[in-house]
Amino acid sequence: MKSPRVLLVEDNRLLRWCVCSELHRGGCAVVAPETVDEVMRLDPAQPVNVLVTDCRLADGHNGFEVLACVRERYPEICAILISAEADPQLAARARDAGFDVVIEKPCRVAEIVGAVRALTSATSAERPS
Repeated sequence: MKSPRVLLVEDNRLLRWCVCSELHRGGCAVVAPETVDEVMRLDPAQPVNVLVTDCRLADGHNGFEVLACVRERYPEICAILISAEADPQLAARARDAGFDVVIEKPCRVAEIVGAVRALTSATSAERPS
């Protein structure tokens, strides 16, 4: 199987760097634009398997908006939402919007990496050989 390609949308530079580093170490290719505007300009010809996005982003953007935009280009993408305000209502809203996993901040970077691995493993296991 090819390395999973992850789109990481996180406006906190330190967290973005840490997650990117660990995903790279785990064998993933990572695209980590610094702004939501850069996400909107991604080349749809470049495949992406998993979206990892923060719920609240800079300039009034949010993870729900990012998922909606990304799903237009990559309808089969798996999605992880990270939020400091995770509660049952947000989790339900996130699942209704199409997120596969919701992770509450503060969290360990390993939890994010583990969720990416679990989603990519499950997705590749469902594909016929």
